Amino acid sequence: RTCEDGEEILFAWAKRAPPTVMPTDVTFKIDPEKTPYLVLQVHYAHKMNEVDSSAIKVEYQTEP
Repeated sequence: RTCEDGEEILFAWAKRAPPTVMPTDVTFKIDPEKTPYLVLQVHYAHKMNEVDSSAIKVEYQTEP
């Protein structure tokens, strides 16, 4: 599969937006047959003069 097969945005964040923290009881259900992998894209508008400390934490569970 490639991106040309279709895409689905699960989550997005934009420059100068406040951090997004999901409640502990919120999840995204992902069917591994339909979505065998996740892609993280990071876009920079210009060269940064400071260390990039961006982060994303991904946790998973096999049982609902």
